[in-house]
Amino acid sequence: MKIEEIRAISEGPKERGCRNKELCEVLSRIDEAFIYYIDREILNHSPERSALENMYDILTGECEVPGITGMPRRTEWYNSYPFGIETDVVYSRFLGICRGKTRLEAVLREAVRHSDDVVKCCPQYSERTTVIITDKWEAKTFAKYEKSFIRYAFKHGIFPIFLLVTDYGYTQIPFLTNDRDVAKELILDEDADRDEAWRLFRELPVEYIEQGSAFNAFQRNEYTFYFNDGTWELKRPYAESRMIRGSMPYSASKKLFSDVLWIADADDRNLYTDARGLDAGSYSLSVFGKRLHWDASTIDENGDPRYIKLHKAIHRLIDSLEKTYL
Repeated sequence: MKIEEIRAISEGPKERGCRNKELCEVLSRIDEAFIYYIDREILNHSPERSALENMYDILTGECEVPGITGMPRRTEWYNSYPFGIETDVVYSRFLGICRGKTRLEAVLREAVRHSDDVVKCCPQYSERTTVIITDKWEAKTFAKYEKSFIRYAFKHGIFPIFLLVTDYGYTQIPFLTNDRDVAKELILDEDADRDEAWRLFRELPVEYIEQGSAFNAFQRNEYTFYFNDGTWELKRPYAESRMIRGSMPYSASKKLFSDVLWIADADDRNLYTDARGLDAGSYSLSVFGKRLHWDASTIDENGDPRYIKLHKAIHRLIDSLEKTYL
């Protein structure tokens, strides 16, 4: 559904309160307590103000954030971003608000990070829910995190709900089914896809190249990993020791496979980076028959989180191998 169609729904002629009540009834099949709490204490915290104004008041601290007092039992507390009280405790629910200058990507990234924490820390709770309420939607940005939300939903029962808020109320951005019981009956052919990716990973050499900047063009490292027989080699065209070969444990190949698996299903357009590398060098990776390029700007603190994680994973492997052979 296009963003214009979503806005048309939320700005339709139906009376706001009636429409929002109907939506709450639908969403309550996912997490009744949390949904009605958000509707009552967040979006309608001050009934005389709009949902957008209430979101703004919470983010700016103009009103007291309703949290523990509104949901007194421990199982009904939740983690939030970018508002609320900082805590190291992980709860099974998450609420993110994107309003004004808050970046949608920052909220999505925090939601995915929280889901990962929930898998590790909250196995006992059945109500695992992620809610993001936003006044903007960017399909290209969401595409970076879409598969993560799907995986957490169907593998771990962490259900995401995305609500678009306008001056006329709020509406759901369609994504997954609104019924946990229905979702349990859905079968994802993810195991077959993983098996095919593993086959490609082992059959095709994985190549990783580091190229120095224009001021250090002779600094070039070419790594090739042969996971089918557990060997690797390093070529340094301009170094005195131009070729290094060695073996690597099976566990290393499985770890890297897990770290790069997202690339197998990624659309080529979503893998694109504006990498030039003239001033700081560049990096490239060939895996699953795809080639990725990035540079220092892609992996700095404001860079692409996917490539930051990818870069670290590759260098963990390289560091472990070079400690043995260099």
